[in-house]
Amino acid sequence: IKISTTPFFIEGYNYDDYRKAMGLLVLDGGEGFGSGFLISSDGYIMTCEHCTTAEKITFVKDDDKSEYEATVIYKNADFDIAILKIEAQNMPFLTITDSNRPLKVGTEVVILGYPSGTDINVNVSAFEGKIANIDKVRNAYQTDAIATHGSSGGAFISKKDGIVYGVLRAGYKDAGINIATDIRNLLQKADTDISIEY
Repeated sequence: IKISTTPFFIEGYNYDDYRKAMGLLVLDGGEGFGSGFLISSDGYIMTCEHCTTAEKITFVKDDDKSEYEATVIYKNADFDIAILKIEAQNMPFLTITDSNRPLKVGTEVVILGYPSGTDINVNVSAFEGKIANIDKVRNAYQTDAIATHGSSGGAFISKKDGIVYGVLRAGYKDAGINIATDIRNLLQKADTDISIEY
């Protein structure tokens, strides 16, 4: 998978722009939902592994509600991350980090994801907060940005540079935190024949 290091959206994070690269994952015709985001112009999508267990996955692009059948090309249950592919070209996309440096505690972030039980006519939501902790053992960020259930697979974005540093993985409402998988160089380290080239 070849990923451009040149951002598609050159002015950084802006909800109205970034939502164009987001999509609702409809599982088995509506039995479940998740979130995903385009990471290349030719239709590669990043999401959570637990959002890819359905036999049929449909990617509904947020801005125009166009629908695409998605194929799982890679998944890693240990990190709860997956990559899908749709047949499309010239798509807007979010830039994922190619840095070895993690974000710092206190960094302002935004999560883009969908509320639970949504339908294809609902737009993606933005949840803002800060990084509360970095879990190096689990390769994850903890944030106080409280995304709703159904946002799993959503983009975890640094507000400062507009770069995606993680994928939303799980939430603990009672504790007031959400967990995002740190995707820095994750695929290059994974035991897989799929790698990202910048």
